Amino acid sequence: MTTARTRAYPDTMVETREVGGRRRVEPCQNMADVRGHIDRIDRDIVALLAERAGYVRQAARIKPVRADIVDPARIEDVVSKVRCRAREHDLEPDLVEVVYRLMIDRFIAQEAAEFERLRNDSGDGA
Repeated sequence: MTTARTRAYPDTMVETREVGGRRRVEPCQNMADVRGHIDRIDRDIVALLAERAGYVRQAARIKPVRADIVDPARIEDVVSKVRCRAREHDLEPDLVEVVYRLMIDRFIAQEAAEFERLRNDSGDGA
């Protein structure tokens, strides 16, 4: 990963695009440019959340008992990892933690609902 500060935008980190790396922050000339980039990022975030939701649905199918849905050790592991990743990207770890804890909470609710749906849709015709 190549990192540099530009002369024109010394407060902006510019990096080459790579898998697992950060995307380059493009210099913007006006608010329309800024909003366009934010809208693109929001589209990507929603697509990634949808992908994550697909794996959550699979977890609901795979886990044998409802008690397995909430795994406090796994939650803390995920939060610890994203806090570290936030620091690597010069992002406020507390912000990332709040966002992730809310996201995890909502995905747990989704997983629980899917778990119940799968076990109640047993094909009995009711």
